[in-house]
Amino acid sequence: MVADAKVAGLHELPGCEELPCRRVAGGEGAKTLGELELVLEFLAEAGLDRSSGVITFGGGMVSDLGGMAAALFKRGVAVWHVPTTLLVNKITTLFKTEIHGKGRLRPVTDVTP
Repeated sequence: MVADAKVAGLHELPGCEELPCRRVAGGEGAKTLGELELVLEFLAEAGLDRSSGVITFGGGMVSDLGGMAAALFKRGVAVWHVPTTLLVNKITTLFKTEIHGKGRLRPVTDVTP
């Protein structure tokens, strides 16, 4: 699970006791290649494989970061978004994810079901 640290602090995250959970700083400023690398390392250390999936919990930055990590990890694993804002709820229904804004770094095919 990849979760917005602020949102995670406001809610009890079901599954964080049983599932590996990476809390990330919210906001567009945290949507960087460095943070993406940390999430990818987290997924590897958590022992995920091609049959695993990524759950995102938070706003747009978390869904973009988690979606991109899912698309890149092991050449793509499933991703499920738990949006906490109306805007990200709409965006994730369009199956869009990107890093660096304005579509500069985006998977060719998103893996969002």
